[in-house]
Amino acid sequence: MNFIKCFALSVALLAGTLAATPVLAHAKMQMAMPAANSVGASPKSIMVHFNEKVAAKLSGFEVTGPDGKTLALNPQVDKSGLMLIAKVDKPLAPGVYKVKWHAVAADGHRMTGDYSFTVK
Repeated sequence: MNFIKCFALSVALLAGTLAATPVLAHAKMQMAMPAANSVGASPKSIMVHFNEKVAAKLSGFEVTGPDGKTLALNPQVDKSGLMLIAKVDKPLAPGVYKVKWHAVAADGHRMTGDYSFTVK
């Protein structure tokens, strides 16, 4: 086989390998409810939506109230795998709440973030 044919075959094999490799991205928060920096009534649930599916056992969030205490919530991944959701059992007192989330997607990397919302 001459050099040009060998080089062309090598390029084709490399391109095929790269095309078959899945893109490894990190889970990123797309939106939340209540929304970041929003002001409103006490929510009935808190949701964090991601750009890709997250691992249920490795993902979650904590919500800290205006008194600095963590709320007793149990975030779960929804059926789509894209959203963490926790029901809020009783109305939240007025003040600023901070949501600290962590999520692990298919690539295995743990991503974290936080945002705040205010209850009137």
